[in-house]
Amino acid sequence: MQIRESLIDNIGEDAIRRFLRSRGIEKKDLGQEFKYFVSNAVGIDIMEEEFEEFCYNHLMYGKRKLVRVFEIANKRKITDDELWLKALKKDFLWDSLNMCKILKTDVSSSDDWKVASVKTVDDKRGEVESICILFQCYIRVTKKISKDHEWCTYIPVEVDLKKIYY
Repeated sequence: MQIRESLIDNIGEDAIRRFLRSRGIEKKDLGQEFKYFVSNAVGIDIMEEEFEEFCYNHLMYGKRKLVRVFEIANKRKITDDELWLKALKKDFLWDSLNMCKILKTDVSSSDDWKVASVKTVDDKRGEVESICILFQCYIRVTKKISKDHEWCTYIPVEVDLKKIYY
């Protein structure tokens, strides 16, 4: 599996290196680009799902997390799994409320906004208690003097429908 450089940039080479080292995987070929080292390790030395879970946790809760708290006036309307699934199917072609596709999701200038992961927690009644959505977005900065810069970023959104903030 080819790991995108944009994913490495968003997580950070040091964090990925620490994660792989904790699994006993060290980079030996000093001339090899880091993205190729990681790509070779995922699926051979480490399970794809384990690496994707690491990516998810880092992108959702890592150093780049910005926290804003809003109170939702009428939570009753958005606790239904089917309403969330319908919206994700319509806008992002997703068919589950618990999927992680960070390693397989890629954005471009023509397709600039995608969902990379969705995880939900339901309460005992089967209503959505919380939903975490990780968006992946294409960004292009146009400069008059120098070359344009293109990259992607991840935007974590967590909606907690049970927590009360005062």
